[in-house]
Amino acid sequence: MFDRSDGCLIEYDASTVYLEWKDMEYIFERSPKLEKISFQCNGWLPSFLEDQFTIASIRCHSLKNIEIDVYSYNFCYSDIECIGRLFPNLEMFRLEKDHNFGWTDEIARNMGGLFELQLKMSNIVADDLRTILDGCLKLQFLGVVTNSTTFLLDDDVKERLKRLQGYEIYNIFEWQKQRLKRLPCVFTNMEDAKIVRMRFILVIKLL
Repeated sequence: MFDRSDGCLIEYDASTVYLEWKDMEYIFERSPKLEKISFQCNGWLPSFLEDQFTIASIRCHSLKNIEIDVYSYNFCYSDIECIGRLFPNLEMFRLEKDHNFGWTDEIARNMGGLFELQLKMSNIVADDLRTILDGCLKLQFLGVVTNSTTFLLDDDVKERLKRLQGYEIYNIFEWQKQRLKRLPCVFTNMEDAKIVRMRFILVIKLL
């Protein structure tokens, strides 16, 4: 597939299949025009992710959209730092992981130029959203799926969210109890609304 693309591959989605680190290397080395990649970290050794993204930063100068589902991989804070350092112009980042233990802090610290952020992980609270909004000043779209018994947005966070073009926030814990609380989206025009709703389905597709 990649050889037939003649180096013109722009987008590659492997989020629903197992992708070995050698496959990643093959894609990056032969796809200089790549703009978006979606994949799983499944059973990789810790050094592989940094190695492959180092290759991508050299070969794929147009890569500005990265989506990662983490399974059976010791995803570290240094991985977020690595991605932010290698791709300072990253515009969109999606991370699906089991728990939030400081990941929002690392994203805010290392990915301040993001235009869109999508997160699916448990234990996200209002302070995490505050940290993201304070650290990612260019952010326009925010999608969050979490699972928390104490998830409650205060007036300060709600006010900060108003500066975004669009946001979708779901608490699975309450959804499962048929008490879904969903914040209204704020858009500057209908085209923005379509973009957000199309992209946000990537976050909730595995619910």
